Amino acid sequence: MPFNDAALVISANAVEAAITHFSLHTAGATSSAGNESAAGRVAVNGSVDADGDITWTGVGFSGGTPNGPVVRVGYWAGETYLGGQAFDPETDDVTFNAAGEYTVDSVTESNVAG
Repeated sequence: MPFNDAALVISANAVEAAITHFSLHTAGATSSAGNESAAGRVAVNGSVDADGDITWTGVGFSGGTPNGPVVRVGYWAGETYLGGQAFDPETDDVTFNAAGEYTVDSVTESNVAG
């Protein structure tokens, strides 16, 4: 039997609490911590909804390569890489701006308990 929403919320709260920082990556799969951009990692706080989805909004970065690529966000618990989420080039902005800045408008992880 799959977990119910109450169990998913417990799991999601633990994962959200563990993720302390986001990074941006210029290439590669979400399973790898490689290809981290020049923009520094940014401290984050997410929110968990009633069915266990975690959402982070308005995460701003600076120090990236002006007009350089951004293909995914990485999740960090201190110095431990936990995975990430790729950006969709059809719907998401996939470049730093001319000043080397980038904002993750919103990213959501669903069903973190499996």
